Amino acid sequence: MAELEAEHKAKQQGATRWRDASEFANLLDLADVVDIPTAAEGYTGQQERDEATGGLLGQEPHALAQALYERQVPVVWNDLIREVERIRKRKNQSPLSASWHRNVGIALKHCPFELAEATPLAIREWIDQMQDSGLSGLTINSKCSLLSGLVSKCMKSGLLDGM
Repeated sequence: MAELEAEHKAKQQGATRWRDASEFANLLDLADVVDIPTAAEGYTGQQERDEATGGLLGQEPHALAQALYERQVPVVWNDLIREVERIRKRKNQSPLSASWHRNVGIALKHCPFELAEATPLAIREWIDQMQDSGLSGLTINSKCSLLSGLVSKCMKSGLLDGM
């Protein structure tokens, strides 16, 4: 439990999928000087390319390159958690409990995809994997409900505009 709380605390301090969102602006400047795939490769440390197409191998540099092309910082699960916390603070509600953070952390740890990769097919495959691994329907529902609630709240707040 202490490990999950420490991991969540580190995530709350602003780290995003690509280290820190503030670094993204510097990365955009670099991408203006060198080509975008090269900037993404250098930042993620993954520099393998498909010999036939020249495209980036691996999701991390490819996703970062796509974000650079679109000139936007991608929203990840931790951004949703921070948004829900901001909403509760703005409405003068009590902070989310440690058990809520722990349960969301567990759900995210077992979630095999990032927010941008969440499609009905990916979600269905995840549910099937959880069923095949012997998890109860209550456990599966709990994990899906926690993540669904995050997405729903952030859609209403405007963070996930266009989803």
